[in-house]
Amino acid sequence: MLLVDGVCIGMGGASAVEDLSLEVRDHEVLGLIGPSGAGKSTLVDCVTGLCRPSAGRVLLGEQDLTRLAPHRIASLGVARTFQQPALSPALSVAENVGIGLNPSARCRAGCASGSSWAGHWPSSRGCSSSTTPPPA
Repeated sequence: MLLVDGVCIGMGGASAVEDLSLEVRDHEVLGLIGPSGAGKSTLVDCVTGLCRPSAGRVLLGEQDLTRLAPHRIASLGVARTFQQPALSPALSVAENVGIGLNPSARCRAGCASGSSWAGHWPSSRGCSSSTTPPPA
């Protein structure tokens, strides 16, 4: 479970996120919606360690993520991708989509060298797979 508890994040003297709390249970998919400037990306930055809250905490199960470095948070399975409006013409549709699902699996599976990993969808995300996923 991911818990965001009373998080406040200031940006340039203004409050980007104020006293936000939410809970994402295991296997739950949660969408964040809101107008531009509402703090959605700032919240994701905070959860993934790219910025620090001025108050509150972020927990993954019992592990406090609030002051961990982004690479430590990613090693626990919490990461973000950035919007990439360009597709790689050398990859299939499934491979282009899969880049956002698990970039390290893509690299281990050899997509950069042209071999396919279509079908290596993480079963933990509720997707079925007819192929054994690449080794962790």
